[in-house]
Amino acid sequence: MTSKIKSDAAVTFTDSESDGFEIRIAELITLAGSVSKLARMAGISESVVRKWRDGKSDPSRLNLVALSEATGVAIAWLTKGEGPMRPDEAAPALPADFDRAFFARVLTGIERGIQESGHQLAPDKKIELAFALYDIFRESDKEPSTATILPFLRVGAK
Repeated sequence: MTSKIKSDAAVTFTDSESDGFEIRIAELITLAGSVSKLARMAGISESVVRKWRDGKSDPSRLNLVALSEATGVAIAWLTKGEGPMRPDEAAPALPADFDRAFFARVLTGIERGIQESGHQLAPDKKIELAFALYDIFRESDKEPSTATILPFLRVGAK
Protein backbone atom coordinates (compact mmCIF):
# COMPACT_ATOMS: atom_id res chain seq x y z
CA MET A 1 0.00 0.00 0.00
CA THR A 2 1.06 3.55 -0.68
CA SER A 3 0.20 6.51 1.49
CA LYS A 4 -0.75 9.66 -0.37
CA ILE A 5 -1.39 13.11 0.98
CA LYS A 6 -4.49 14.92 -0.23
CA SER A 7 -5.05 18.33 1.34
CA ASP A 8 -4.30 17.77 5.02
CA ALA A 9 -5.51 14.16 5.25
CA ALA A 10 -3.52 11.03 4.39
CA VAL A 11 -5.25 8.68 1.98
CA THR A 12 -4.02 5.09 1.68
CA PHE A 13 -4.68 3.01 -1.41
CA THR A 14 -3.23 0.09 -3.31
CA ASP A 15 -1.46 0.35 -6.67
CA SER A 16 -4.56 -1.03 -8.41
CA GLU A 17 -6.50 2.00 -7.15
CA SER A 18 -4.00 4.49 -8.59
CA ASP A 19 -5.48 6.95 -11.05
CA GLY A 20 -2.30 7.15 -13.11
CA PHE A 21 -1.32 10.62 -11.86
CA GLU A 22 2.28 9.46 -11.41
CA ILE A 23 2.41 8.49 -15.08
CA ARG A 24 1.10 11.88 -16.18
CA ILE A 25 3.70 13.62 -13.99
CA ALA A 26 6.41 11.38 -15.49
CA GLU A 27 5.21 12.37 -18.96
CA LEU A 28 5.40 16.07 -18.06
CA ILE A 29 8.92 15.52 -16.70
CA THR A 30 9.90 13.87 -19.98
CA LEU A 31 8.40 16.71 -22.01
CA ALA A 32 10.07 19.37 -19.82
CA GLY A 33 13.41 17.56 -20.03
CA SER A 34 13.99 16.91 -16.33
CA VAL A 35 12.45 17.11 -12.87
CA SER A 36 14.46 20.27 -12.29
CA LYS A 37 13.13 21.98 -15.43
CA LEU A 38 9.51 21.06 -14.68
CA ALA A 39 9.88 22.28 -11.09
CA ARG A 40 11.34 25.60 -12.25
CA MET A 41 8.62 26.05 -14.89
CA ALA A 42 5.87 25.61 -12.31
CA GLY A 43 7.62 27.31 -9.37
CA ILE A 44 7.59 24.13 -7.29
CA SER A 45 10.48 22.41 -5.51
CA GLU A 46 12.18 19.46 -7.19
CA SER A 47 11.61 17.24 -4.15
CA VAL A 48 7.85 17.84 -4.34
CA VAL A 49 7.77 16.94 -8.05
CA ARG A 50 9.73 13.74 -7.29
CA LYS A 51 7.23 12.83 -4.56
CA TRP A 52 4.38 13.21 -7.06
CA ARG A 53 6.25 11.14 -9.67
CA ASP A 54 6.95 8.43 -7.10
CA GLY A 55 3.35 8.40 -5.84
CA LYS A 56 4.30 9.56 -2.36
CA SER A 57 2.03 12.62 -2.34
CA ASP A 58 -0.57 14.46 -4.38
CA PRO A 59 -0.41 18.13 -5.34
CA SER A 60 -2.61 20.83 -3.88
CA ARG A 61 -5.18 22.55 -6.06
CA LEU A 62 -2.86 25.56 -6.38
CA ASN A 63 0.04 23.36 -7.52
CA LEU A 64 -2.20 21.65 -10.08
CA VAL A 65 -3.12 25.05 -11.51
CA ALA A 66 0.58 26.06 -11.54
CA LEU A 67 1.51 22.83 -13.39
CA SER A 68 -1.31 23.26 -15.88
CA GLU A 69 -0.40 26.87 -16.62
CA ALA A 70 3.34 26.18 -16.81
CA THR A 71 3.01 23.22 -19.19
CA GLY A 72 -0.14 24.13 -21.11
CA VAL A 73 -1.90 20.88 -20.23
CA ALA A 74 -5.60 20.62 -19.49
CA ILE A 75 -6.59 20.35 -15.82
CA ALA A 76 -8.93 17.40 -16.56
CA TRP A 77 -6.10 15.51 -18.22
CA LEU A 78 -3.65 16.35 -15.44
CA THR A 79 -5.95 15.44 -12.55
CA LYS A 80 -7.90 12.49 -13.99
CA GLY A 81 -6.30 11.55 -17.30
CA GLU A 82 -9.48 12.48 -19.13
CA GLY A 83 -9.81 14.33 -22.40
CA PRO A 84 -6.98 15.69 -24.48
CA MET A 85 -3.63 16.49 -22.91
CA ARG A 86 -3.73 20.02 -24.25
CA PRO A 87 -6.95 22.08 -24.34
CA ASP A 88 -6.56 22.83 -28.05
CA GLU A 89 -6.26 19.15 -29.06
CA ALA A 90 -9.19 16.97 -30.00
CA ALA A 91 -9.71 14.07 -27.62
CA PRO A 92 -8.74 10.78 -29.27
CA ALA A 93 -11.59 8.48 -30.09
CA LEU A 94 -11.42 5.30 -28.03
CA PRO A 95 -13.48 2.17 -28.53
CA ALA A 96 -16.57 1.89 -26.32
CA ASP A 97 -15.07 -1.15 -24.55
CA PHE A 98 -11.74 0.59 -23.81
CA ASP A 99 -10.74 -0.27 -20.25
CA ARG A 100 -9.04 2.80 -18.75
CA ALA A 101 -8.06 0.99 -15.55
CA PHE A 102 -6.42 -1.83 -17.51
CA PHE A 103 -4.61 0.70 -19.72
CA ALA A 104 -3.40 2.51 -16.57
CA ARG A 105 -1.94 -0.80 -15.32
CA VAL A 106 -0.11 -1.21 -18.64
CA LEU A 107 1.27 2.34 -18.41
CA THR A 108 2.32 1.80 -14.80
CA GLY A 109 4.16 -1.37 -15.80
CA ILE A 110 5.93 0.48 -18.61
CA GLU A 111 6.96 3.37 -16.35
CA ARG A 112 8.24 1.04 -13.63
CA GLY A 113 10.02 -1.09 -16.21
CA ILE A 114 11.73 1.99 -17.62
CA GLN A 115 12.84 3.01 -14.13
CA GLU A 116 14.10 -0.51 -13.31
CA SER A 117 15.89 -1.15 -16.58
CA GLY A 118 17.24 2.34 -17.18
CA HIS A 119 16.00 2.24 -20.77
CA GLN A 120 15.08 5.46 -22.51
CA LEU A 121 11.90 5.63 -24.58
CA ALA A 122 10.67 8.69 -26.46
CA PRO A 123 7.11 9.74 -25.48
CA ASP A 124 5.67 8.80 -28.90
CA LYS A 125 7.29 5.35 -28.70
CA LYS A 126 6.04 4.92 -25.13
CA ILE A 127 2.45 5.62 -26.23
CA GLU A 128 2.80 3.32 -29.23
CA LEU A 129 4.13 0.56 -26.96
CA ALA A 130 1.36 1.16 -24.40
CA PHE A 131 -1.42 0.67 -26.97
CA ALA A 132 0.29 -2.39 -28.45
CA LEU A 133 0.75 -3.97 -25.00
CA TYR A 134 -2.83 -3.07 -24.07
CA ASP A 135 -4.03 -5.16 -27.03
CA ILE A 136 -1.58 -8.01 -26.31
CA PHE A 137 -2.46 -8.29 -22.62
CA ARG A 138 -6.21 -7.91 -23.21
CA GLU A 139 -6.09 -10.91 -25.55
CA SER A 140 -3.94 -13.01 -23.21
CA ASP A 141 -4.47 -14.35 -19.72
CA LYS A 142 -1.50 -12.41 -18.32
CA GLU A 143 -1.84 -9.34 -16.14
CA PRO A 144 0.34 -6.37 -17.17
CA SER A 145 3.14 -5.92 -14.64
CA THR A 146 6.73 -4.79 -14.63
CA ALA A 147 7.90 -8.40 -14.98
CA THR A 148 5.66 -9.14 -17.97
CA ILE A 149 6.45 -5.81 -19.66
CA LEU A 150 10.27 -5.75 -19.26
CA PRO A 151 10.91 -8.09 -22.23
CA PHE A 152 8.93 -5.74 -24.49
CA LEU A 153 10.90 -2.76 -23.21
CA ARG A 154 14.19 -4.44 -24.06
CA VAL A 155 13.00 -4.82 -27.66
CA GLY A 156 11.36 -1.38 -27.87
CA ALA A 157 14.36 0.49 -26.46
CA LYS A 158 16.74 -0.79 -29.15
